[in-house]
Amino acid sequence: MGVVPIELVGTEALSLELTGATSLARARVLLKDLAPEVSDDGNAVVGLLLFRMQGMHVRGTPGPKVDYGEALWRIGVVHEGAPAWFALRCDLDHPLVMSLGRRAIRYPVRAARFAFEDGGSACSFAVRAEGVRLALRASITGRASSPVPPRRVLSRVTGVLYEIPWREDPPPEVHDARIEWTSVELARATLGAPVSWLPGAVLLRGRVHRCGLARRC
Repeated sequence: MGVVPIELVGTEALSLELTGATSLARARVLLKDLAPEVSDDGNAVVGLLLFRMQGMHVRGTPGPKVDYGEALWRIGVVHEGAPAWFALRCDLDHPLVMSLGRRAIRYPVRAARFAFEDGGSACSFAVRAEGVRLALRASITGRASSPVPPRRVLSRVTGVLYEIPWREDPPPEVHDARIEWTSVELARATLGAPVSWLPGAVLLRGRVHRCGLARRC
């Protein structure tokens, strides 16, 4: 009988998928031997996933279940011929999740504080880490035609490249949203270069988030 893989499952009560671009030269420094995904204007593609998680737990076990906030900073790469994400930094606000993220998921974890406000047609997100802040407001402009398709997720720890198994169950709500920025300092501090964000993003409610333990590439 085979070993059943460990899977962490929770629901993103509110999440936001943002896309932007930064210096290609800077991205190459951060990615080392990985090939960056290049935008039409010759910059490196970056992404930010912000979410408020509810009920994260190990599938098939009685508990515990934890709620937390997360900001996953990503750089687009081309890996084995397909677009993927390189996890540059993972901001978290729960000690247990931080320990698990660092030891088992192999994320480059950073302690952070979050504020989420879900106002229905408009929501706000704020993150503070290492004394620097990111804050924005997302206003729904219409229903998105489809959710953002998941990509493979890679990370690197002490020179070793890992893949983080990642699956998503389609959410009941997927919306196009317009972004108004209040503070962007944390983006520059995290990437080490300015980021030009697209004016629109995708806002989701109720997406089921499934993450496995990291494995060496």
